[in-house]
Amino acid sequence: MVRRISAAPALGVPGQAEGRATLQSDRGDETQALFMYQWAAGVIALAGALASLNEYVAIWCEHHDDLLAELPTGEFHAIQVKTVSTQGATWTCGDPGFVDAVRKFAEHESKYSAQIQRYIFFSNARPYIPGKTAKAPTKLASSPLRVRDECRSAVRVGNIPAPYKATFDSLVQASGALPEVMFKVLTKLGFQV
Repeated sequence: MVRRISAAPALGVPGQAEGRATLQSDRGDETQALFMYQWAAGVIALAGALASLNEYVAIWCEHHDDLLAELPTGEFHAIQVKTVSTQGATWTCGDPGFVDAVRKFAEHESKYSAQIQRYIFFSNARPYIPGKTAKAPTKLASSPLRVRDECRSAVRVGNIPAPYKATFDSLVQASGALPEVMFKVLTKLGFQV
């Protein structure tokens, strides 16, 4: 083996044009960081199974969903993993990540309703829950937990009360799902931090 004499990095500094810094086109590290949380969610689900905290017999990664947790009955929990980089952030029904997750869940519900027992929104941030002083109807209805709970109480789409019905309608429109499909998704929805 021959020792290198030059102190310059091998092949020079990447991504430079004429010796000047340019925007990097390789986003591998950023992409890797996003998947790390998804992998952690899979490990947490597996560890939960080993500790008898859930009944999962298999975890399918990037198979129909971010994670698909198989139950002994042959049914599944579809898991969407989303992260937020802002400290103290919470998820609202209008956040693009939440809308994307319920859109994906609605696609599954349309095809595999009988096989999917539960949809899980897994994140490093909690869903928004209004405080006691929150009074604005739109603020109250931006809570994913409240919209889900109102769907569970309503029994059918036509019984969702205001102001939650407006948020429900927005999710239907943003997802492109039928109202009955979105209703089923929301009644099956769970959250895990």
